[in-house]
Amino acid sequence: MGHLSYGILESYQRTALAIGAAAITELVLGRIFFGKWLNLASAYITGISVGILIRSPAFWPYALCSVISIMSKYVLRVKGGTFGIHPTSASASCCYWRRRQFPA
Repeated sequence: MGHLSYGILESYQRTALAIGAAAITELVLGRIFFGKWLNLASAYITGISVGILIRSPAFWPYALCSVISIMSKYVLRVKGGTFGIHPTSASASCCYWRRRQFPA
C-alpha cells in the first residue's frame, strides 16, 4: 500500500534481494554462533528496512547492506547481550559514508 501510494521502495526485486541476503546470513551465523536455526523475523525486518533506506540503481548495495546489518548484530554487542545500535541504520550509514554513489 505504501509503495503504491508513495513509492517508498526502489523496487520489489531489490527489496526481495535484501530480505534474502539477510535471511541467509542470519541462518548461517545463527548456526555458527548458537548451533541452531534461528527465527527469521529479525532478518525479514532488516531486509525490509534496507529496501526502504537504500536507494541505488545497482543490486549489490542491497545485499551488502543486509549482510553488514545482520553481521553487526553478532559483532556489536553490549553487556546484557543486546546490540547497542540499530543494525540497519549502522550499515546504511556505513554504505553511504563509504560509497557516495548511493544517492539518498
